[in-house]
Amino acid sequence: MSEHKVISLHLHSVSPIHIADASAGESHIDPKTGYIRAGKLPKTMPVTRIERKPILVPKEISGENDDAVVHFPYIKSNGIVGRLRRFAQDAINEVLKEKDMTISDKTYRGLSCGAVSGTPTGVAPTLSEYRKAREHFYLGLFGGGNGMFASGMSFGDFNVKHKALSATGVLPASIEGAVNVPVPQLTYPVSLVRRDRMLELTDYNIERVVKGGNEAIEQWLDLVLAASKEAEQLNDDEKSDAKDSNLKEGRRQKLVNLVAYEAVLAGLGYYSKIVLSPDATDAQIGLLLEALSRFAQSNAVGGKSAKGLGRFNLTVKEGDNVLLQSNDGEITQSNGGNYTEALIDELDNLDVDVLESFFA
Repeated sequence: MSEHKVISLHLHSVSPIHIADASAGESHIDPKTGYIRAGKLPKTMPVTRIERKPILVPKEISGENDDAVVHFPYIKSNGIVGRLRRFAQDAINEVLKEKDMTISDKTYRGLSCGAVSGTPTGVAPTLSEYRKAREHFYLGLFGGGNGMFASGMSFGDFNVKHKALSATGVLPASIEGAVNVPVPQLTYPVSLVRRDRMLELTDYNIERVVKGGNEAIEQWLDLVLAASKEAEQLNDDEKSDAKDSNLKEGRRQKLVNLVAYEAVLAGLGYYSKIVLSPDATDAQIGLLLEALSRFAQSNAVGGKSAKGLGRFNLTVKEGDNVLLQSNDGEITQSNGGNYTEALIDELDNLDVDVLESFFA
């Protein structure tokens, strides 16, 4: 029986990575430590998807008095796979342009996002259609299409290389470069956004980028403390009469809509692995390497990349063999070998009718 092929991915951050973890209000800062609290909290209004992974860390590993769930920053696999799918589409589009061939809108959209529509309908694919999709160099890797064919790979999240994660089995025990930094210190706020006038239904929005993070925390805590004291000074009668003016002002002063955006420290390593189906073809692995190469050259992961965040180095391995390596957006090593040759052969003989058949 054939074994699954395993590709390991090692991402090293050159700059801080924005993890899009944000909540609102004073509850998001722990007044005792000054650290940002993770997750959705009472009296907060999340504005972006949470990108922290809850991990149960036993007290024997953490050294604390009790077992605890710790939220580690990480890079979500589904976002990376979506980008790789579009890079793979670019490779196909370049061949189509060279050969002066066109594809339908449905196929173009399907290559970009996987499905022809958000809710694919129609007759369930036959067994022969499943086999045909599984063997195709694109569908067999990414899946999707009108039949919602399964992907030929399992793509793991990029977990930060941390000793607690290797000790708990989230990362391989042999992982290299694991740090032992206290988890709250892995991230820091890079900007504060005030939406003080949302109650007045205006679009008022001020963003202030703060270098470091201590200044941001101190300013935030000062504002929260002042707002809390002001609220305590109102007696019951004043509170009931404040609906039109004071209450609105009090709500704005209490910064209910103040949010903090975080970045993970530069210089950290991340680990992920891709498990490919046993019948994965060389051409499918070649397409994966091509997409990963374009991803590495894009040199941007996470948000706020226009501000210089999200730069990285990438190393792709099959066992101990380095298939691909980049340095801050430049490919320094590419050893695709048979995988690359098989992909080139598939692209040279691209059958548009077969491609269209998966999205018709």
